[in-house]
Amino acid sequence: MIRKHYYFGLFLIIFLMVVWISYKNPKDNNLTFFLLTGLIFLSTIDFLLFEISNYLKKSNNPYHFTRFFMAMVFGKMMLFVFFIVLGVVKYALDKRALISPLLIFYIIFTIHETYYLILISKRN
Repeated sequence: MIRKHYYFGLFLIIFLMVVWISYKNPKDNNLTFFLLTGLIFLSTIDFLLFEISNYLKKSNNPYHFTRFFMAMVFGKMMLFVFFIVLGVVKYALDKRALISPLLIFYIIFTIHETYYLILISKRN
């Protein structure tokens, strides 16, 4: 049942964010590309974290789940910062136009994945 609710929430978040990007309609195609790529990146990390955590929860070693979660969070933060720096430095995108929506995406996905990971960790 958790899996069904998780996927519904994930697809709802992705749908609403794509609608928001379309509604905002930035004139810069590179910015739109970077926002959509950031959305794909965060949703993929969220999906992988959920699926692998479901698998690791069944492990006999209770530390596998925690170690994997911490490594994924660290990796997600580092790749996210690298992605923003790449957009600002290499593609010369407007800092505010890029960082603000991506930070909102990051916070929403982090809340979503944390909620479901708490449910997984409490499950026997």
